[in-house]
Amino acid sequence: MKTFFINRFKKGRWLNKSNSILNDKAKMTALLGKLPIYLKKEGLKRVKEDLHLLKDYISDIVHGQYKDYGKRGLTLAVAAIIYVISPLDIIPDIIPTGLLDDATIIAWAIVQLSSELEKYKRYRNGGEAIPQEDESPSMEEDAEEPQTDYQISSGSSGLS
Repeated sequence: MKTFFINRFKKGRWLNKSNSILNDKAKMTALLGKLPIYLKKEGLKRVKEDLHLLKDYISDIVHGQYKDYGKRGLTLAVAAIIYVISPLDIIPDIIPTGLLDDATIIAWAIVQLSSELEKYKRYRNGGEAIPQEDESPSMEEDAEEPQTDYQISSGSSGLS
Protein backbone atom coordinates (compact mmCIF):
# COMPACT_ATOMS: atom_id res chain seq x y z
CA MET A 1 0.00 0.00 0.00
CA LYS A 2 2.87 2.38 0.84
CA THR A 3 4.35 1.94 -2.64
CA PHE A 4 0.96 2.65 -4.20
CA PHE A 5 0.65 5.98 -2.34
CA ILE A 6 4.19 7.03 -3.21
CA ASN A 7 3.87 6.13 -6.88
CA ARG A 8 0.56 7.98 -7.14
CA PHE A 9 2.13 11.01 -5.43
CA LYS A 10 5.04 11.03 -7.88
CA LYS A 11 2.66 10.82 -10.84
CA GLY A 12 0.13 13.29 -9.41
CA ARG A 13 -0.24 17.04 -9.68
CA TRP A 14 1.58 17.99 -6.48
CA LEU A 15 5.10 18.34 -7.90
CA ASN A 16 3.88 20.59 -10.72
CA LYS A 17 1.90 22.70 -8.26
CA SER A 18 4.99 22.95 -6.10
CA ASN A 19 7.12 24.11 -9.04
CA SER A 20 4.48 26.67 -9.98
CA ILE A 21 4.59 28.47 -6.62
CA LEU A 22 8.26 28.18 -5.61
CA ASN A 23 9.09 31.74 -6.69
CA ASP A 24 5.92 33.31 -5.32
CA LYS A 25 6.52 34.37 -1.73
CA ALA A 26 2.85 35.24 -1.15
CA LYS A 27 1.63 31.82 -2.31
CA MET A 28 4.34 30.03 -0.32
CA THR A 29 3.41 32.00 2.80
CA ALA A 30 -0.29 31.27 2.24
CA LEU A 31 0.51 27.57 1.87
CA LEU A 32 2.38 27.52 5.17
CA GLY A 33 -0.47 29.44 6.80
CA LYS A 34 -2.84 26.57 6.08
CA LEU A 35 -0.66 23.96 7.76
CA PRO A 36 -1.46 24.62 11.48
CA ILE A 37 -4.96 23.15 11.04
CA TYR A 38 -3.44 19.90 9.81
CA LEU A 39 -0.86 19.79 12.58
CA LYS A 40 -3.76 19.28 15.02
CA LYS A 41 -5.30 16.33 13.20
CA GLU A 42 -5.12 13.04 15.06
CA GLY A 43 -4.38 11.07 11.88
CA LEU A 44 -1.16 13.04 11.38
CA LYS A 45 0.03 12.72 14.97
CA ARG A 46 2.86 10.32 14.10
CA VAL A 47 4.34 12.76 11.55
CA LYS A 48 3.62 15.99 13.43
CA GLU A 49 7.30 16.62 14.22
CA ASP A 50 8.19 15.97 10.58
CA LEU A 51 5.53 18.42 9.40
CA HIS A 52 6.93 21.06 11.76
CA LEU A 53 10.42 20.44 10.37
CA LEU A 54 9.23 20.78 6.76
CA LYS A 55 7.26 23.93 7.65
CA ASP A 56 10.29 25.51 9.33
CA TYR A 57 12.60 24.48 6.46
CA ILE A 58 10.30 26.01 3.84
CA SER A 59 9.59 29.11 5.92
CA ASP A 60 13.27 29.83 6.51
CA ILE A 61 13.92 29.54 2.78
CA VAL A 62 10.93 31.71 1.82
CA HIS A 63 12.00 34.44 4.24
CA GLY A 64 15.61 34.35 3.07
CA GLN A 65 17.01 33.06 6.34
CA TYR A 66 18.27 29.75 4.95
CA LYS A 67 20.05 29.84 1.61
CA ASP A 68 22.06 26.62 1.40
CA TYR A 69 19.33 24.40 -0.04
CA GLY A 70 18.69 22.47 -3.22
CA LYS A 71 15.77 23.43 -5.44
CA ARG A 72 14.78 19.79 -5.89
CA GLY A 73 14.61 19.31 -2.15
CA LEU A 74 12.51 22.43 -1.72
CA THR A 75 10.22 21.28 -4.54
CA LEU A 76 9.64 17.93 -2.85
CA ALA A 77 9.08 19.51 0.58
CA VAL A 78 6.53 21.96 -0.84
CA ALA A 79 4.81 19.21 -2.85
CA ALA A 80 4.46 17.09 0.32
CA ILE A 81 2.87 20.03 2.17
CA ILE A 82 0.53 20.72 -0.76
CA TYR A 83 -0.45 17.06 -0.65
CA VAL A 84 -1.27 17.21 3.06
CA ILE A 85 -3.45 20.30 2.78
CA SER A 86 -5.26 18.99 -0.29
CA PRO A 87 -8.52 17.41 0.92
CA LEU A 88 -8.94 15.46 -2.31
CA ASP A 89 -5.79 13.41 -2.61
CA ILE A 90 -5.38 9.65 -3.04
CA ILE A 91 -7.61 8.94 -0.04
CA PRO A 92 -9.94 11.90 0.56
CA ASP A 93 -9.40 13.32 4.06
CA ILE A 94 -13.12 13.20 4.85
CA ILE A 95 -13.20 9.40 5.17
CA PRO A 96 -12.02 7.74 8.41
CA THR A 97 -8.63 6.56 7.08
CA GLY A 98 -8.18 9.60 4.86
CA LEU A 99 -4.96 10.78 6.52
CA LEU A 100 -3.10 7.48 6.14
CA ASP A 101 -1.83 8.47 2.71
CA ASP A 102 -0.87 11.95 3.95
CA ALA A 103 1.20 10.48 6.79
CA THR A 104 2.82 8.03 4.38
CA ILE A 105 3.81 10.80 1.95
CA ILE A 106 5.27 12.95 4.73
CA ALA A 107 7.27 10.03 6.16
CA TRP A 108 8.55 9.15 2.68
CA ALA A 109 9.46 12.77 1.90
CA ILE A 110 11.41 13.02 5.17
CA VAL A 111 13.45 9.95 4.18
CA GLN A 112 14.00 11.35 0.70
CA LEU A 113 15.12 14.69 2.13
CA SER A 114 17.16 13.27 5.02
CA SER A 115 20.52 14.65 3.88
CA GLU A 116 19.14 18.09 3.11
CA LEU A 117 17.14 18.25 6.33
CA GLU A 118 20.14 17.20 8.42
CA LYS A 119 22.10 20.05 6.87
CA TYR A 120 19.20 22.40 7.63
CA LYS A 121 19.01 21.20 11.26
CA ARG A 122 22.74 21.87 11.70
CA TYR A 123 22.18 25.39 10.37
CA ARG A 124 19.15 25.93 12.61
CA ASN A 125 21.04 24.74 15.67
CA GLY A 126 23.80 27.27 15.08
CA GLY A 127 26.21 25.07 13.19
CA GLU A 128 27.42 26.10 9.80
CA ALA A 129 25.84 24.31 6.90
CA ILE A 130 28.38 22.46 4.84
CA PRO A 131 28.31 23.71 1.23
CA GLN A 132 27.47 20.85 -1.11
CA GLU A 133 26.11 20.07 -4.49
CA ASP A 134 22.38 19.48 -4.72
CA GLU A 135 22.02 16.41 -2.53
CA SER A 136 18.29 16.25 -2.93
CA PRO A 137 16.82 12.77 -2.81
CA SER A 138 15.94 10.60 -5.76
CA MET A 139 12.42 9.82 -6.81
CA GLU A 140 13.42 6.56 -8.43
CA GLU A 141 10.88 3.81 -9.02
CA ASP A 142 12.03 1.84 -5.96
CA ALA A 143 10.10 3.96 -3.50
CA GLU A 144 10.49 1.51 -0.61
CA GLU A 145 14.19 2.20 -0.14
CA PRO A 146 15.52 5.53 1.08
CA GLN A 147 17.09 7.46 -1.79
CA THR A 148 19.92 9.94 -1.58
CA ASP A 149 20.17 11.27 -5.13
CA TYR A 150 16.90 12.20 -6.80
CA GLN A 151 15.73 13.92 -9.91
CA ILE A 152 12.40 15.67 -10.33
CA SER A 153 11.59 15.79 -13.98
CA SER A 154 9.68 18.78 -15.26
CA GLY A 155 9.13 17.08 -18.58
CA SER A 156 6.48 14.60 -19.57
CA SER A 157 5.90 12.83 -16.29
CA GLY A 158 2.14 12.69 -16.20
CA LEU A 159 1.98 15.61 -13.79
CA SER A 160 -0.74 18.15 -14.34
